Amino acid sequence: EDVTKGPLWIGDRRRRRRSWALDARVGYQSFFVQPSGDTLFHPTALVGAQLEGQNLLAPGLSVQADLALGGARTTVSPGPYAETLPIDFLMVVGGVGLSTDWWLGADTRVQVGPRLSAVYLRRDFVDGAHPHQDLFTLSPGLSASVDHRWSTLRVGLTARAHYLHYATAVEDQSLGFGEGYITVGYAP
Repeated sequence: EDVTKGPLWIGDRRRRRRSWALDARVGYQSFFVQPSGDTLFHPTALVGAQLEGQNLLAPGLSVQADLALGGARTTVSPGPYAETLPIDFLMVVGGVGLSTDWWLGADTRVQVGPRLSAVYLRRDFVDGAHPHQDLFTLSPGLSASVDHRWSTLRVGLTARAHYLHYATAVEDQSLGFGEGYITVGYAP
């Protein structure tokens, strides 16, 4: 009898079985470059949740669905000689992703995969003199994460990079934005 056979078998079985996990997350989102030098998209703190189905499609493939929202109060200047106006900025991001899972030992996992987000951005001018501005679009991207488990508790870090197509009446522009999260969750 090999004393390590049982724990190794249990760890391998846990990594390959189908299961669900739920994470709470807090993070930060920022656009890499602003279009035309204007501050249309503001860096934002985000809070959210993610539901993950592990090994649903095949062993080592996980599916995620998540939702996060955040906001900020900031100021913008509509022109070079105009006074700055206070605005409320809101961002809601929901997405689905597929990841390949690699296990480093029995309790640490690395995930990498594609993700598709639905992004809603809104700017409300506090003075009420200007109409609100909003944008809804789909945004493809990539996600990478690492997490560690202690029994059913899971703690991790997630980084994402996304492409966002932004078009004005004058030109089409491509933007990129990134998100980073700290996650804490339940994984049976």
